[in-house]
Amino acid sequence: MSSPRLTLNKALFTTLGLALVSRGSCSIVHCAPNRAKLPKFITTVRSFSSLPLIPRRPSSLRLLSTSSSSSPSSSPFSSPINVLFVEMGFGNDGHGQNVTKASVRAARNAIEFNSIPSINSLVPGGYDNLKLQVILAVPKKYQEGLDVEKVKEVFPYGECEVVVQDGGMIAPSGIAIERLGDKNEDMVVCCCSVTVGY
Repeated sequence: MSSPRLTLNKALFTTLGLALVSRGSCSIVHCAPNRAKLPKFITTVRSFSSLPLIPRRPSSLRLLSTSSSSSPSSSPFSSPINVLFVEMGFGNDGHGQNVTKASVRAARNAIEFNSIPSINSLVPGGYDNLKLQVILAVPKKYQEGLDVEKVKEVFPYGECEVVVQDGGMIAPSGIAIERLGDKNEDMVVCCCSVTVGY
């Protein structure tokens, strides 16, 4: 018996005259030959299979500083590392405008869904010699309230260097609740990039 979601998808594709074709790990939607029966917005969709392939970037990319005074090839960190992987995360504080809480959540979000048991064989000296380069994108209005040391506590291994840049987002929560620490309706959202290497 097919699931309700599969049945709904099948019904939508049949009704709209679309065909779903899988190629490896990629699914492509093709429009039916008789486009006159399709709604106007469907007939304007290009087939994904006609899009050009995006070439891979060279693996020697370096992090770029967002400072306008630096050259495009400079890194915001004190020294380059051999990069193993890069993780991304985001976090928010819905009430209280606590930028540290939002940044800690972003850092946790970046690292909490992985396990790398081979670090001891990949990194000379193992976990103790890991180098972490963390970029936090934080709304400028709230940067003064950020406790970087609390963010560093999220990372259990290695040497951690943190760079804070303008970014993130301030969105309205829709209500200011004084007992939750709100000074206004701002919801603070922070983004985090964690580059792990040695």
